[in-house]
Amino acid sequence: MGQLHIYQDEFDLATRTLESSLTLCRKAGDRRGEALTIAMLGTVSRVQGRDDEALERVEHALAIAVGEGDRHMQAQLSCSMAVMKLMQDKLDEAEPWFATALRQARTLGDAHRVAVVLRRFSRLHDRRGDPDEALRCLGQALATFENLADERCAAYTLLEVGRVHAGRHDRDRAAPALERAAALFHRHGDRQDEAACWQLIGDLDALAGAPHLAHQHRGRALRLWQTIGDINETNPPPRPSSP
Repeated sequence: MGQLHIYQDEFDLATRTLESSLTLCRKAGDRRGEALTIAMLGTVSRVQGRDDEALERVEHALAIAVGEGDRHMQAQLSCSMAVMKLMQDKLDEAEPWFATALRQARTLGDAHRVAVVLRRFSRLHDRRGDPDEALRCLGQALATFENLADERCAAYTLLEVGRVHAGRHDRDRAAPALERAAALFHRHGDRQDEAACWQLIGDLDALAGAPHLAHQHRGRALRLWQTIGDINETNPPPRPSSP
C-alpha cells in the first residue's frame, strides 16, 4: 500500500502506511520487510528533498540486507545508493555502486533488476556527456520491460529516453518517447511523471519556435502538478522509479 501511494504521489499517506508497516515488521522480527520499508521511506525522503535523511535510510536498509545475506535486496539497494550519489553530483562515487548493482543482478539472473539498474545507470552516462551509451542502456532496459509487460517501468524508461534526446534538442526523437510515457503514466495515475513528460515536450516546442504548442503542453503539466500541490512548473521535484 505504501508503494502504491508513492506511485500516486500521495506521500503523506505513503509515510503513514510505511510507518505502520515498519512497526509491524519489527514486532514480527521480519528483517527483510523492515529493510524494504525503510528503503521505501528513503524514497519518500528523496522525493521530498530531504537528501541526507534519504541517504541515511538507504544505508540503514542496505546494512540490514547485508546482515541477512539477502542478495536480491543488496542489488536493489546498491542501485539506490548509486542514485543518491548521483543526485548529490558525486558521479565518481555513484559509478562503483551502479557497477556493483549490475553485477549482483546479473549474477542472480534477475533480468528485471538488470533492466532497472541499466535505466538508472543511463543517467550517469548522460551526465558524463555520453548520450549514446545512455541510449544503449535504455534500449536494453526498454526491451526487457516490454518483454515482461511491465508498463510502469517501460514508462520510466521512455521518460529517460525523452530526456536524453531533449538534451540534444532533438524533438523528433524525444516527443514520441515522451508522449508514449505520458500515456502510460496517465493510465497508472502517476500525475507527476506525466507532468514531467508534457513539460519537456513544451520546452522543446519553445526551442523549436512553436510558442502556442509550448504554452499548451506546459499548461497541461502545470495543471497536473497543481493537483498534487506542486505549482513550480519550471523546477519539479525529482521522482523515483519503482524500487
